[in-house]
Amino acid sequence: MSLDPSSPRDIEWVDIRAALAAEEASGTKPHRYFLEQHVKKLEEKLERLTEEASSASNLSVSRTVSKSPSPAAELPPRPFHPRPAEMTGRWWDADVLPPAIRDYLVGITLAFADEDHLYFHYPSFLASLAEPPDSPQAPHRALLEAMYLVACYYTSVAFPNPTSTYSLVRLENHFLARARKAQTDSLAWCDRLMDYLKGTCLVTGYFIKRGRYLEGYHHQCGASRMALSCGLHQIVSPIFDPNAQPTLPPALTGQDKTILLPPPANQIDLAERIMCFWGIYLRDKVASIVTGFPPALNEDQDGIIAVLPRPAAEYETNDLRHEDIETIMDTFKATPPSTTAQQAVFNRRPDSHFTCHIKGMALYERARAVMNMEQKAPERVDQRDLATLHGAIKAFLLGLPPVRDAIEEGLPFWSSIISAHTFGIGALLELKDRVTEGEQVDAAKQMSRLIVGMPEQEGLKGCCVYGHCWAAGAEVLVAHRQRLITRRASQAEVAEVDGYIARLMEATKKLSGAYPNFAFQLNHVQRLMEMTSVSE
Repeated sequence: MSLDPSSPRDIEWVDIRAALAAEEASGTKPHRYFLEQHVKKLEEKLERLTEEASSASNLSVSRTVSKSPSPAAELPPRPFHPRPAEMTGRWWDADVLPPAIRDYLVGITLAFADEDHLYFHYPSFLASLAEPPDSPQAPHRALLEAMYLVACYYTSVAFPNPTSTYSLVRLENHFLARARKAQTDSLAWCDRLMDYLKGTCLVTGYFIKRGRYLEGYHHQCGASRMALSCGLHQIVSPIFDPNAQPTLPPALTGQDKTILLPPPANQIDLAERIMCFWGIYLRDKVASIVTGFPPALNEDQDGIIAVLPRPAAEYETNDLRHEDIETIMDTFKATPPSTTAQQAVFNRRPDSHFTCHIKGMALYERARAVMNMEQKAPERVDQRDLATLHGAIKAFLLGLPPVRDAIEEGLPFWSSIISAHTFGIGALLELKDRVTEGEQVDAAKQMSRLIVGMPEQEGLKGCCVYGHCWAAGAEVLVAHRQRLITRRASQAEVAEVDGYIARLMEATKKLSGAYPNFAFQLNHVQRLMEMTSVSE
């Protein structure tokens, strides 16, 4: 497949190829292998989607990511342009949106599906859109209305001025009400429950992005418990078996068990269920952390044994291996590298960036929960469990791909790796005095360095858990600064720590624009800094 330098869709890849050629000519190639592999995957994915989806729909699912628009380009980037001609009058009042408008809004949501950690097999999904709206094979409105809502949100992010022609922020409440009604209908009739679960994930994500945490938590709890009822937490193999029996949810004594979801029809169907469950799991953890309420999914009590997701390409090409199978409980019990552990890791292929994100978030939430329990009821915490968790966090961080600040900004997968590192370090800092001072300080400095490699847009609208991690890192560094002053360290040492703290505080300040509650973390760190300054 060749790249067209005149195509906006291919501009990034041409630039990356040129960068690689320059590195080859200079004799230095620190990122060559990593970038080449990603470019290859992008090319293969685009070629596959183009061939398979061209006959199903003219819906565009591509999104051009560029550092700066061309000075001559005045039109908004895809997927926001062009707007369908049918978007006139009160088009949003129609019970079923015209296909052109539907495809436009769905295309916006699909363009950001990776950021929302939502998996769609595009050829199958686009083909389902061609079905009549009342067909069982068509997407349920529980999903479509949620996609319209998310599309409105992303137009407001791309065009902050609400009077912009392209901004649909004024329609968010309209489509939110429609999505909630459609999801209630899907649940009441047990109609296309996978669409209900995906749609609920999107609505929960919308609530959290808008800082409406209590609504997001409440909405997510319903999806989490439904996922358990559907047996998604007990998918023990990523490999499709046509003879496998459906997982039955628990039932009350004396009552018949009801199969809410039929068995998966093929490998892609199974992959969507695995991805959907872990999308629900991830949002459940986020909602729990930002509200302070217990998660609706508990690994121990609910018996979560589902396999962690593999890269989408492995499902789509049927390239799945038994040695790659891993559960979240394996993550919690992992140990730092040794001869045996290293051999086990080398036998497995690398995790997907989505899985890295899940593991980091799960470890962070577990560390917070254990330390909170130790404060309230120390007799209920087994010190051996804390030691095991500490080892698991270290093993996770050591197994992550390294962060390289010089990687080209804007690559859509990059923020997931930064998130995984941030959550892993945040989990380590949550253990507080269970970790040595030196280990805490080193971890906090590394967290500050991560911000340098973070794409600008990620810092402005990134995961709302970042603020908690950054505040913890800043607290550690402020305490370290105080110790340096007490032992009369050099000004250069204190200035170095000040730089790390300033970076974390600046990032928290930026994120507080999207999540106003982070102003609390920022003010807390500022007060600590003022107390330190007074003591100098």
